[in-house]
Amino acid sequence: MNLFHEQNNFHNLNRKEPPHPLIQAAIRTICERLKWFKQPFEKILILGPCRDLLKKESISLKDASTQYASTFEEYNCIISFFDLQTVNDVPTYLSKIKTHLTPGGFFTAVFMGGESFLNLKNELMEVEILHKSDVSLRVHPTIHIADGAALMQHAGFACPMADIEHYMYKYESLYTLIKELRLWAATSHFYETPKIIQKSCARYIIENKKTFEEKIDLIYLTGLKQPSGEKILETTKASINILETPTRD
Repeated sequence: MNLFHEQNNFHNLNRKEPPHPLIQAAIRTICERLKWFKQPFEKILILGPCRDLLKKESISLKDASTQYASTFEEYNCIISFFDLQTVNDVPTYLSKIKTHLTPGGFFTAVFMGGESFLNLKNELMEVEILHKSDVSLRVHPTIHIADGAALMQHAGFACPMADIEHYMYKYESLYTLIKELRLWAATSHFYETPKIIQKSCARYIIENKKTFEEKIDLIYLTGLKQPSGEKILETTKASINILETPTRD
């Protein structure tokens, strides 16, 4: 079953204006992770709607490809940049990436997941209930950090890792947030269009001037393709405490 229109994601993000601070934070983190490796990658592939924004910010990425080659090709590094949050079949997506990595190749991804837009989801639900309207799915489900790590393991990546950054943004109103999401082209991802919101609900959202806070979780995944001729390391269950980053306004 398809949940998202994958081809429509964030098609307005490559505007002339500076990217949203959230995108800028993700760019910095991805560029820092590329510095983990002493030698630069010869062949890099960047996937996702924001790929050109990332490519412009790093000299090491200036020659990176931004789409799969027409014939099968392997890459030393593949970066998924804000692509995973609206992929219908994540296991197949990750398996394809692993197939296109050279042995020992590096994969990293960033996407909005966890409890992102939870306040928006709850607020819209409350508004529709208040106005006796049918509640409709208006905020897409997200991948949580534990699920991300499990998906990486399932795809067969070596040394899989998942970590998270929390951000909190304050808006003048709920409607201000919705207008910003429209600028991102992030309000029409569902494959099946949600029911049109009632006029009374829309009027309430537009006229309500109460400040609105929203939390966005950026989840990062990293992993390697196991070098050929080496056995995959066996792992045992372990309890891991993840140190969360401070909330950023």
